[in-house]
Amino acid sequence: MSQYCAAYYILCEKVGQVHQWRNKRPHIDFLVRPDWVMHQYAAMKISFRAARKDLLSCVVDAKTNIANLEYVEMERVRCYEEEQHRQVLAKLATIERPYRHLPDMDSWLSQYRDDRPMDRYKFLVLDGPSRVGKTRFVQNKLVSNPATALILDCADAVVPALKGNFSRQKHKLIMFDEAHAEMVIRCKKLFQASVNPTTYGSSPTNVFVHTVWLHGIKLVIGSNVWQQELRQLPKAQAEWIQENSVYIPISTPLWIE
Repeated sequence: MSQYCAAYYILCEKVGQVHQWRNKRPHIDFLVRPDWVMHQYAAMKISFRAARKDLLSCVVDAKTNIANLEYVEMERVRCYEEEQHRQVLAKLATIERPYRHLPDMDSWLSQYRDDRPMDRYKFLVLDGPSRVGKTRFVQNKLVSNPATALILDCADAVVPALKGNFSRQKHKLIMFDEAHAEMVIRCKKLFQASVNPTTYGSSPTNVFVHTVWLHGIKLVIGSNVWQQELRQLPKAQAEWIQENSVYIPISTPLWIE
């Protein structure tokens, strides 16, 4: 069978192929081994579509092989998007205007001294109207590399979507964009960035429970209705949030005109 390995290499549907002539057909006139297909896909000689088609034609272990192929393709796409995102952030950083200094920011940042770790930390709330630059301020002012800031859309979140998104090795800051005060109350220990790992997402069966360690990670909430939401909470809950956060109202653009 191995004598046809070179034949498959010549006859498979390669990327950029212009013309082909053959008198033997893969899978019909000779058998194709799945690992031949995967080798050509790994070398980017054939496309995902062509590889999937050939693995299906191999028949043997097709379900397993196609599942492996789809996993690799999904990860390739994810890595490509991450690299594109990193490049866009780097380009934006070169054309950003300088940002205003917020005096209350200094007291919040003072928590994160390397020589003096704390048991728990206060989270930051940037409260202001849309399009004043809150997200860009967080990515360019509060971390040295924009790619190390994880921006989570929490507009409809019951709990933050940290699972599968947060990497302690990569991220130094998490911004919970449009997060609601009720979500903070639901995940109190998480928003304190405690020295101990935090478990959240509990249910009667705990099937979706997730444990994360956020100690020393900068936590920022971006909102435009924060004070309104605090007034709707029970007094004790609102006081807890005020005690465990640094609140900065934003009324003008954060960049210098």
